[in-house]
Amino acid sequence: MKPRHSIFSPMKTVRLLLVLLCLHTTLRAVEITIDSEPFTIPAPRGYSLLTDDMQPWADIAKRYVPSTNKQYALFMPDTDITLVKIGGAPQNNNRRYAVQMLIAGEHDFIGNADFEKIKNGFRNQMNDNANANGAATMKKISDTALNADGGNASTTVNNLTMLPVHDETSRSVSCSMLTKFTVNDNGYDQIMESVATITFVHLKGKVLYLYVYAPKEDLEWSRQASKEWLAEIMAANPVSAAMAQREQAENHSGFNWFSLGKSGFQGAIIGGIVGAIVVLMKRKNKSKSPPPA
Repeated sequence: MKPRHSIFSPMKTVRLLLVLLCLHTTLRAVEITIDSEPFTIPAPRGYSLLTDDMQPWADIAKRYVPSTNKQYALFMPDTDITLVKIGGAPQNNNRRYAVQMLIAGEHDFIGNADFEKIKNGFRNQMNDNANANGAATMKKISDTALNADGGNASTTVNNLTMLPVHDETSRSVSCSMLTKFTVNDNGYDQIMESVATITFVHLKGKVLYLYVYAPKEDLEWSRQASKEWLAEIMAANPVSAAMAQREQAENHSGFNWFSLGKSGFQGAIIGGIVGAIVVLMKRKNKSKSPPPA
């Protein structure tokens, strides 16, 4: 009798593993298109995309995106996504990643000289007036956040602190902000604090806003996580020689750089109010819990 040979030789096994690894990477990346230009946004390790069918949490999260911005992706911990898929509520919503962009700038091509202006504006907005304007904007936009049960939760910013730029390259600039706010949910006040690290990244003639949200004690984590995610995004979106040449040559002098910077900071402020979302989640779960026997 001839000996049996496994159909999986060592080399075939290695190849299969590589194929599965590539497939896993592809499935954990989000493909988006901005003004006909494709972008690949890798999911951070341990996080998954919150999709529109994951209700009501997808709609709740959308209420914390500035009207000036478009959100392309929101990533939450895998454990939370698993719960949401089976009708549960997120339990660890304090750490999240998001990608947004200024709607008014979707069809504008941003050159290298343009991005230098953006970085300068980024720094100029880090002053007391910008902080005050940010708080006023937050109060105006999120004064009333409707939840899935039809109730109201008013959110008021008590203190907003913008920290200096901590990381900068020719294609990115990053800073963090600390936000202290009060959520009033049907007469119950809860004071909360959060941190957000925001990165403006210049990629393929566009400027994306990358946000990493975390609890107040996780400032350094948010910065390191943001830096690692930025590196993954840059690696997944190589800039061609033709694109690099165009970025070097074009200068969009008529663009409103202040509006771009302001909308970026608003996204960090508003998206950082994760506690308000948590309050709504806890209240929804409590309302559905059966009374004690």
